[in-house]
Amino acid sequence: MTLTTHAGVFEGIGGFSLGAQRAGLQTKWVCEINHFRKQILRQHFKHATQYRDIRSLHNPAAVDILTGGFPCPKY
Repeated sequence: MTLTTHAGVFEGIGGFSLGAQRAGLQTKWVCEINHFRKQILRQHFKHATQYRDIRSLHNPAAVDILTGGFPCPKY
């Protein structure tokens, strides 16, 4: 089985997603609540679906690998 897709929750500025991209994975979607960090994610992952709040994330696209940037600090 070849792993080809990735998604990240509590994504911050996309460290895990950048690593996944460099490993040849396509980031399908990311979830980050902070507005400034979301702007950075949009620059790096133009084709990825952007979700804002993990609490309202329902039925996202299936991916091979899901990463999470824990702990997620509240701002």
